[in-house]
Amino acid sequence: MDSQLTPVLWSLAAAAVIAFLRNALTTYHKQRRAFTLPIVGADTDDINALKQRYVKEADVLLREGYERFKNNVFQVITPDGPRVFLPRKLAHDLRPLSRHEASGMKALADRHIGHYTTIDHESDIMLGAIKIDLNRNLGNFVEHVADEVVHCFKTQFPPCDAWTPINLHEKLLRVVAQASARIFVGYPMCRNEEWLDCSTRFALDVMIGGEKLKQWHPWLRPVAQYLIPEMTRIRGDHRQALELLLPELQRRAKDFVNTASNPHNDMIEWMQRRAKKLGDTSFDSKELANLQMLTATAAIHTTRLAIIHALYDLAARPEYIEPLKSEILEVTKDSNGKPRKQHLTQMRKLDSFMKESQRHNPPSVATFQRKALVSIDLSNGLHIPPGTIVQCNTNMLDEAPAEWGDPHAFDGLRFYRLRASTPEAANKFQFASPSYDSMQFGFGNDACPGRFFASNQIKIILAHVLLNYDLKFEEGVIGRPKNPMFEVNVLADPTVKVLFKRARPDEPN
Repeated sequence: MDSQLTPVLWSLAAAAVIAFLRNALTTYHKQRRAFTLPIVGADTDDINALKQRYVKEADVLLREGYERFKNNVFQVITPDGPRVFLPRKLAHDLRPLSRHEASGMKALADRHIGHYTTIDHESDIMLGAIKIDLNRNLGNFVEHVADEVVHCFKTQFPPCDAWTPINLHEKLLRVVAQASARIFVGYPMCRNEEWLDCSTRFALDVMIGGEKLKQWHPWLRPVAQYLIPEMTRIRGDHRQALELLLPELQRRAKDFVNTASNPHNDMIEWMQRRAKKLGDTSFDSKELANLQMLTATAAIHTTRLAIIHALYDLAARPEYIEPLKSEILEVTKDSNGKPRKQHLTQMRKLDSFMKESQRHNPPSVATFQRKALVSIDLSNGLHIPPGTIVQCNTNMLDEAPAEWGDPHAFDGLRFYRLRASTPEAANKFQFASPSYDSMQFGFGNDACPGRFFASNQIKIILAHVLLNYDLKFEEGVIGRPKNPMFEVNVLADPTVKVLFKRARPDEPN
């Protein structure tokens, strides 16, 4: 093509695209659906300021909404448009609905524009493998996961013979990724550096790439996705995952032919079995690799964040370290401190501390969220059309039951005492138990299916830290560091360093 004509053609194409987009934008704004609900901060005319408040201090905005509107529905202005927030009591209306009627996963996918970031991919194979196979086999993996945790601390952490600053965000990313991979892809692939890098990078690319793409208007995103490095990397992550997984799948197929049996018991095997049982002919190696990436995304970062919050709470409240450590030593005395299947349920004080840490530092201040896939009429008369995302304002500590005690205080043994209060309460108030008063893992039929897996991972890692290290904040940190916010997501301050020192330097880690 004549090089002199190329700029002209590009200009004509650009003019045509702009004309189309101008028309599309006009149509889009005319078709937008709105609710006649009160808006938090409506007394200001600066819409951009309201959007930025939502990005940086959604917790403050939701507190204002709670204090002003209490048990009523309200809206918050966000960069993605108005968001509808329900009072906690209306969660009862959504609780019995199936994921085909009101989906938590679809709501999450929409938040991260999953159509582009590839996470809008709800699979019956994946959900069955998590809800049934994973939960059924969790006890069998305790020792294997503990081995991976020990291996990670040996290979990824410094010796810590003296007080050593640790970047928990970086180090725990590897620990959680490898411990999770032991169940997802089995040994020895769980220690494959390229696989671990790929699975952890994918989640970051999804989150960062999605946020960057959200800065573009929806009508521009089909083109803008190719201008964002993280979005390009997402496609590369999927390709690399398949390339890395294929040799493992081929090895397993060969072993199966040679031995007429399959000794594997992990997520790869469960998904393959489920696909065969369902007769899903579309399930192939590429789909398996994609589902592995999605499973890792769901598991790794939320678990890592919960552990960081718990360690920050321990460093800020060192009076809890000794009783938790004593409990762990007592329940694991028959195995020389190494956790076994039965031990995790016996760590009731640790479970209580984890739950209290999560109560004050939830993954989100709106953990109960659903995307309506059908028309829904709430008990207060509000009609929710299909396609609408609604969220419950779930982090108002004031709403805790009176028998819980001071709702604003940090009481690490709060739930330990509650479980001991009556025989009926023994199996309530556990970290992985969602309820109307504890919605950190959601609520109802579509509660987080991986919550038991997360509970085990967190306990194993915290128990290892408590038995092997002393810890404290670096000099100058006073009290519990404030959590930064990103929209409704509660983060942990990445600038804070926790100092580690080996508690028993004469014994192997």
